Amino acid sequence: MEIKQSCQGQGGVEVHMDNPKDEVKKANNEELVAKTIERVEARRHGPLNRKAI
Repeated sequence: MEIKQSCQGQGGVEVHMDNPKDEVKKANNEELVAKTIERVEARRHGPLNRKAI
């Protein structure tokens, strides 16, 4: 996975990936972007948020 562009807006961090039309840009705050990507991946692959009855 390759980061094409990242920026920080009012609502948080925006990460644009896998778009061949964009040129690769270095993230301004790589640590924040890395944490955001880890959180997104954890949500995608983590357990379902269901309560056991």
